[in-house]
Amino acid sequence: MPAGAGPALSISAAPLTIPGAVRPPSPPPPPAQVLPSIAAEKVAAGGFMVLRPDSGDPVEVVLMVSQRRWGTQVTQARLA
Repeated sequence: MPAGAGPALSISAAPLTIPGAVRPPSPPPPPAQVLPSIAAEKVAAGGFMVLRPDSGDPVEVVLMVSQRRWGTQVTQARLA
């Protein structure tokens, strides 16, 4: 160290924290990842998510989607 020079400066990579400051929200996920990210949050919280493709009867719509998606078949239905 040259004569008269002070100690070497160290620059920290830690973010500056201002008391009482509000952190800006995280940017939203890209459009193709919105529904998967919402579904992941619901499942992580112990729930599930059902998307209805139209505004028909909920029972019929869910059955129709499951038949198309997974090849399920309704053998008997009991509606209370």
